[in-house]
Amino acid sequence: MAASLAPKDQPKNKPLDKKNKKLTFSGAKNPLFWVRNGEMTVIKGSKASIGSTSVKAEKVFEVHTIAIEEGDIFYIFSDGYQDQFGGQNDTKYLTKNFRKLLLDISPLPMNKQENYLEREFNEWKKDTPQTDDILVIGFKI
Repeated sequence: MAASLAPKDQPKNKPLDKKNKKLTFSGAKNPLFWVRNGEMTVIKGSKASIGSTSVKAEKVFEVHTIAIEEGDIFYIFSDGYQDQFGGQNDTKYLTKNFRKLLLDISPLPMNKQENYLEREFNEWKKDTPQTDDILVIGFKI
């Protein structure tokens, strides 16, 4: 399973430290997308996945600490949106298109972003069955 997550071993289990203006992130395969001043930075997740019992070795998840500023926008997500089949040729949406979509809509209010993501997804998949679970979480500092 691939997921973006916030590590729980931070002080008081709060990955968002507003007082010290820091965000802590750790991901299982999936990255964190971070938008500041119209530019997106991708913080890669670790190669290990969560939930698998086939690997006996201890899993290591790299922890990233980011200095945050007012107006920063962060997105964590499952792989379902970009893995959805659809479009003219019934192909996957792909990460590069998902990343561009999030950057394009990042100036919008969060509730408008939600509506736009849902509309884009439905227009993409049309009558194609949904491929996987979909979770997109965005928040603005």
